[in-house]
Amino acid sequence: TLARCLAEQMNLPVTLIDVGPNGSGVTALLGCEERLGFADVVAGQTMLAPLLLATSSERLTFLPAGTTDSLAKLSGSPNILKTIQDAQSQGGFVLVTGRSVLNDSTALSIAPHVGCVLLLAVEAETRLEDIEAAREALTYCRARKVGLVLTRPMK
Repeated sequence: TLARCLAEQMNLPVTLIDVGPNGSGVTALLGCEERLGFADVVAGQTMLAPLLLATSSERLTFLPAGTTDSLAKLSGSPNILKTIQDAQSQGGFVLVTGRSVLNDSTALSIAPHVGCVLLLAVEAETRLEDIEAAREALTYCRARKVGLVLTRPMK
């Protein structure tokens, strides 16, 4: 929703990249679990541009998580940052979505290289201790800017 709103309101292209493990997150929501994507680009198995999927929003494209199961092993790879930079070179905004920074080394390794990290806190589900632990982890890995988005559970 954030990516779509950004594309429509700013009238600029937006690329949404799912860096979470396959079978979760936006990739699963959009039914793209079997498609090549981010992990495959990082592993050097394919190029970025042909994998960007069009969406119902004219200015929004999506890069699924990918089929390579070993993204965790690639978390220190310079190809992660290169893949995000390649997406940025297309113009507009790049939004990267993934799992919790408390559970995913890939999310932490990307954090210092993006303009802002948004933590999503779900009403009556997210614990204050988890928000504080995420903030500490992001401070430790030198994230430039951290924001907090408060939301209600999806029904």
